[in-house]
Amino acid sequence: MTVKLSPFGWIVVLSILFQVVVLAMVTSAYGHSIYTGIYPNGQLTPDKPGDLQCCGDYDCEPLTPDEIDMGIGQVRMYSNRHKEWITVAETRVTFGDIVTDKSAAAGHWCGRKKYDHEPTNEAQPDPKWHTFCAFVRPGGV
Repeated sequence: MTVKLSPFGWIVVLSILFQVVVLAMVTSAYGHSIYTGIYPNGQLTPDKPGDLQCCGDYDCEPLTPDEIDMGIGQVRMYSNRHKEWITVAETRVTFGDIVTDKSAAAGHWCGRKKYDHEPTNEAQPDPKWHTFCAFVRPGGV
């Protein structure tokens, strides 16, 4: 059995096929992010009820050993996206792997630029950047 389509029918079929392919590409690219669904403990499940997921591709980036400066009570991390050193409270840093990370990254920083009304304090010591969470791989620095 042979199906014959008019030129308009072929346009409809190809249009639908194109949309399916694009949707599959977008969905699979998002689903493979190492940051999707990660909690501050680096796992896919929270330590305690109420913990929020902290990472996403739009606010996280991998770090090399040279981009992590360990201090007393604070860690400085260099953001390649923002071309700046960011001061991170040690309480925001998980010293362990992200469960989904198979890369050789020494760590990861997840954050964004602070809004005008956000204070600088012990939990958020950097005057310009808000840290959601950060990770330093054991032996990574």
